[in-house]
Amino acid sequence: MFAWKYKIGLLISARNQVIEPDFNRYKPAGVTVHSTRIKKDQDYTNVDTMTELQAAAHEAAVIIGQAGADIAVFGCTAASFLQGCGQDRTLSASLQASAGIPVVTTATAVIEALQAMKLKRLTIITPYIDEINRRESDFFTGNGFSVTALEGMNIEQTSKLPGLAPEEIYRFCVRHFDNESDALFISCTNIRAMEVIPYLEMHLGKPVITSNQASLWYALRQAGSKDCSDHCGLLLREY
Repeated sequence: MFAWKYKIGLLISARNQVIEPDFNRYKPAGVTVHSTRIKKDQDYTNVDTMTELQAAAHEAAVIIGQAGADIAVFGCTAASFLQGCGQDRTLSASLQASAGIPVVTTATAVIEALQAMKLKRLTIITPYIDEINRRESDFFTGNGFSVTALEGMNIEQTSKLPGLAPEEIYRFCVRHFDNESDALFISCTNIRAMEVIPYLEMHLGKPVITSNQASLWYALRQAGSKDCSDHCGLLLREY
């Protein structure tokens, strides 16, 4: 079979243009990625549209289960932490019941990655508006992390997210990183943050976690795989 190691399913917003290329670019040989898109009528990223995405994800979960994936990732960070600590795992369980295969949310994958690396104090960078940033801060605090800094780019129009150039993301992160933090977390599966991980880790001297990187890491570790591109940063290289 073409997927002689592992098949990863993706449940993603119809407007997400980044997570699929990231997974396909950085996955090891023998792993295939199979996506099902979730209808998202409005070109906005806010609490209302993310709540709608949660509800619409169950139909997509049924479809991804039929594809025979070994695990599925609900690839939207904001939609998996909106209701606070524990909601990510509740959503995973609900989607898993629909899919009939293991399902993890991006928010859960990020928490698992941070815990594996024993990181506690975070600078969080997002493209989001304030109403989502406040909920993200509450989510990480509720999970036992200290958020030493959180800066958002205040982008509400979803279609603008993939257009953020990697160098723009890099500069924003460097400008707002708190040196008292243990690590930098860049939130959102629809921005090209994964491309700048090694450069940020070199510049900051701290681990860098991104939504797509943590999601890929979690899925691969469930398969027992540690074979991945060195470009993926400390997380995928050593954990």
